[in-house]
Amino acid sequence: MKVIQFTIPLFVLVSCQTQWDRYDESLYASVFEPSEQTLSRHIQTLEGFASWEVPPPGFCAELGYYLVLAGRESEAAVWLERESALWPESAKVVAALRNLIAEGPAAEESTEEVDA
Repeated sequence: MKVIQFTIPLFVLVSCQTQWDRYDESLYASVFEPSEQTLSRHIQTLEGFASWEVPPPGFCAELGYYLVLAGRESEAAVWLERESALWPESAKVVAALRNLIAEGPAAEESTEEVDA
């Protein structure tokens, strides 16, 4: 009986674990330890979630943003379109990211110079 009293709560706790696949660690590294490697790792993490039949809101847009940073604008446009199709309420974010793609890397560099 004691085994059952211990086992059932253990199974309940384990089943509540989310499937975020170290997303938080990947995001933290890509923001606070930026490098080609951390960017690539975060893109891979996001691709896993974004490929779900219905990914969580914002994941396709975030993947699109990081693909733009990696210089993969054509792939980014596909993911932004998917975000718009799945989550119409994200239209403003997607529009801003599309503007980022249209402006290209030169525009991003010029804003960094102004901020510095």
